[in-house]
Amino acid sequence: MIESAINTRTGTVCITSDGIIRQNVIPGTDFTLQDAQETITSMRKLSEERVYPMLVDLTGLKSITHEARHYFGGEITGHEARAVALLFSSVITQVIGNFFLRFNNPKVPVKLFSSETQALTWLREFLS
Repeated sequence: MIESAINTRTGTVCITSDGIIRQNVIPGTDFTLQDAQETITSMRKLSEERVYPMLVDLTGLKSITHEARHYFGGEITGHEARAVALLFSSVITQVIGNFFLRFNNPKVPVKLFSSETQALTWLREFLS
């Protein structure tokens, strides 16, 4: 169940009743630096300075710019999320997720999943 949500150009950022921030991307989205900044701003507004595990549903993502990947890698430092699960459903989104992990050095645990159930199980380990 969703407790609160913010709609952005690229999808929805919400906090669920089980204490996980979710970002759902609209299918066919081309993600830019401005979109990444809007996502982080939305996360900060919803979290009210609390830190949550985060599920990012990349299943609809078409592309993401280098600047957006770099911004996410630098901004998610442990003050925004305890851990991040990246959910993919295609080879394209899996490649995007692997590329992010390999070249952006995230400062929190980040893991790729093809199963939402497995992603949520892993994220629950980071609930406080």
